[in-house]
Amino acid sequence: GGGGGTEVLLMTDLDGTLCGDDQALSELNGYWLEHHVAKRGSMLGYSTGRELPNYLNLVKQIGDRGVDIMRPDVLVTCDGTQIWWFDPGSEEPREDAVWAKKMSQGWDRERVRAAFKSSIRAGA
Repeated sequence: GGGGGTEVLLMTDLDGTLCGDDQALSELNGYWLEHHVAKRGSMLGYSTGRELPNYLNLVKQIGDRGVDIMRPDVLVTCDGTQIWWFDPGSEEPREDAVWAKKMSQGWDRERVRAAFKSSIRAGA
């Protein structure tokens, strides 16, 4: 059966889920393109512990093997602490400013860094 008229959000992890079986990835790409990419409202997203540059490197590595990781509509990186939007017509992903602000509230980065360094010295 086809995708009907239903809009969907396909959200998946990368390592060992979306990536790892090039043949399955190619089949998923074909299915997504055929059944969902043209439907307004359907979205593709990836969630990963990787940082954005590491994700982009993964895309290149897999592309060098002749398989594409489809460009997502949304990318959640760093285990949920950053959200990136891939806007149509734009080459670069755009960080979600509202989420970035929410993630930066209530903690002092330098204080956390100092505590981390202190704990490493104490354990050494």
